[in-house]
Amino acid sequence: LHSASKSSSSSTGHVGAMVIQNPRYLVTGLGKPVTLSCSQNMKHDAMYWYQQKPSQAPKLLLYYYDKEITREKNTSENFQSSRPNTSLCSLDIRSAGLGDSAVYLCASSRD
Repeated sequence: LHSASKSSSSSTGHVGAMVIQNPRYLVTGLGKPVTLSCSQNMKHDAMYWYQQKPSQAPKLLLYYYDKEITREKNTSENFQSSRPNTSLCSLDIRSAGLGDSAVYLCASSRD
């Protein structure tokens, strides 16, 4: 599994609003668990995880509003997530497969 994450400032109009993902790059073996973490400094209620495969648009996997998670219909149960507090959110891949090789993007918003 090759995974890359992108960090960017959110477009909320607030100077200094930022989303940071770790690790930035990750290579792991098949069948291994993977955890990607995301933090944001504006205490936004909503946080989102997207998966982007080569030559494709980002696909929403799941999102949180406050502590309530919503999974998209076609999101595999292999993808899990937790949000221990307003600022942090993780994406867990229980068992990495070839089809999971992608760029994973985290975003946040007030609503």
